[in-house]
Amino acid sequence: GLFRKDRLLEVIKDFIYFPDNSDKDLKIVCRYPQFFAANKLYENIKAHLRPEGDGKGGTYFGATGCGKSYTMLFLTRMLMKSKYFSSPTILIITDRTDLDDQLSKQFVGSKKYIGDETVVSIESREKLREELQGRESGGVYLTTIQKFTEDLQLLTDRTNVICISDEAHRSQINLDQKVKITESGVQKTYGFAKYLHDSLPNATYVGFTGTPVDGTIEVLEYLEKKYKLHIITNGFAAVQYKKINNSNISRFFETITNSEMAGVKKPNPIIYEYALNLAQANKENSIMIGD
Repeated sequence: GLFRKDRLLEVIKDFIYFPDNSDKDLKIVCRYPQFFAANKLYENIKAHLRPEGDGKGGTYFGATGCGKSYTMLFLTRMLMKSKYFSSPTILIITDRTDLDDQLSKQFVGSKKYIGDETVVSIESREKLREELQGRESGGVYLTTIQKFTEDLQLLTDRTNVICISDEAHRSQINLDQKVKITESGVQKTYGFAKYLHDSLPNATYVGFTGTPVDGTIEVLEYLEKKYKLHIITNGFAAVQYKKINNSNISRFFETITNSEMAGVKKPNPIIYEYALNLAQANKENSIMIGD
């Protein structure tokens, strides 16, 4: 609940948003999924931050209308205000101009809340290079993934850079080379993420999306033909059902077990026993797929 002492202090510290300027007295308090998501991502970024970590900061999946942009804003403030991260440089990356305009307006108007006066919408890769040259820390930069294909030069090899990508299911896949045989010869291509990762090789990457990762539906369609499928998920029932329905994957699963029903969260063994009972299955004839 909200009034647990440590949680209430966290909400007051980082999760009440005031824009720098507003025509009305505007205060935005986080929803509970935003609070838990931002905290989970923060801890995961700490655990995977380069150079000691692998740079995989985590992926946040949120249904349409869940307020992903505010979750990004809460997370950015937490990172920028953290003594542990010592004022990192943060890049907010989208794959559409309208999304970039929306986020830029919100973030540029939130410098005091974020805790850094350098919050800039970037118009070109060259401009981003100029901003990053000589900068050892701090700064929030908003741009589109397409700008990283304008050239292939290194932008920075610093490790205190955190990239937060919206619509990650489109912009953060296809790191491997694709080879296509055409009439004119062999054509080699990469996804946008390849250019981004080559430009910022030591950054830590975080993804936001409301769409299943590429290949999800295909994998489920394949499995559905051979197995009875069930799903186990942490979180409140209403929120998890909405996510699963909005993702268009509920049709694949005969039962859905959530931690609210079971009274415990993964990886507690009790939730798996609960799911087996709900599915009327036994361990000997069941396979659990997950992380």
